[in-house]
Amino acid sequence: MKLNLELPINNLSLGQVSYGFLREIFKRQLLPNIFPIGNVDISAYDNEKPFVDWLQFCINRSSQAYSRKFPTIKIWHLMGSERRLSDFQILWTAHETSTLTPTEQNIIKNQDFVAFTSNYSLDIAKKNGLKNVELCSNFFDSIHFKPIKNIVKPDAITFSLIGKFEKRKNTAQILQLWAKIYGKNEKYRLNCLINNQFIPQENWAGLINQVFHGNVPWNINFIPFQEKNSQVNLVMNASDIDLSGLSGAEGFNLPCFNMLALNKIGVVLKAHAHLDYMDKGNSVAVEPKGVMPIYDGMFFAPGQPYNQGDMYILDNDLAAAGIEEAVRKYTNKEVVESTLASEFSVSNSVDKLLSLIPKSS
Repeated sequence: MKLNLELPINNLSLGQVSYGFLREIFKRQLLPNIFPIGNVDISAYDNEKPFVDWLQFCINRSSQAYSRKFPTIKIWHLMGSERRLSDFQILWTAHETSTLTPTEQNIIKNQDFVAFTSNYSLDIAKKNGLKNVELCSNFFDSIHFKPIKNIVKPDAITFSLIGKFEKRKNTAQILQLWAKIYGKNEKYRLNCLINNQFIPQENWAGLINQVFHGNVPWNINFIPFQEKNSQVNLVMNASDIDLSGLSGAEGFNLPCFNMLALNKIGVVLKAHAHLDYMDKGNSVAVEPKGVMPIYDGMFFAPGQPYNQGDMYILDNDLAAAGIEEAVRKYTNKEVVESTLASEFSVSNSVDKLLSLIPKSS
């Protein structure tokens, strides 16, 4: 199959997706023309020489070997996807908000297909009359994330909060709520692997102090940014209950999904992309309390051509009840073996995208 790929290859969220996609393409012994978006950085991943050699070969030959007649699969945001390499292009994208702006709708219309990572985003697109839209879920990275038996952890119930520090993810609200319930209680720990590349490192200490009004509980552990996915896997395995699913707006929410796939109990807001994979077996559902504008003065601003709309509201009382129910489930060993890793495989995602390419290509 003659194919162009345009995608980020780094350790950020879409870069993680791209890396898994590339490993599957390599496994299938295809030789696409690869056009990286931004700088290439594969230091976060467990790499083998044959794959690295293949990746370098496909990148080096891309400008000489590609053709506009070859179909392109692009993994990127809606913003910036109006540019295309070929006459036929599939865009795989994640969208977090409750609406699509006229600009975003026009970009979608000018793709041959847009594959969204959640039914929530797909339904929003269809309600706007868009016909060239499909569902192609994200997937579990079974190369880097896997259960670790007999992992060393403190004699305490350990929670995790993983992902970007953002308003839409309710990061500060979750931290404050957990501290109110379990702060300075030796029976509980909270491991936080939170970051945001747009917030300068020197501002982090002040930001955390601001969240807790200068009184940071000793049993909340803020883990520095982990360079390798294998290190992130250790953090995930060292936790019992995950809070990353209390986010108010998501295109998929990989941290929450990965924790559920690793047989951890998730406290999950019953909304948006979470509905695709949460269930009674793996999650304690928290009902949202309406919606509110997503604007935060930093990453989402009103009146812009992209990223407009609402996020779901996290209610503290309902979330606290969900957290306490998760503790009860964990204490009583009511953990159901997850099937998410096999249901949401990279093979299934790649099959879906390749099925959208015309047979004549």
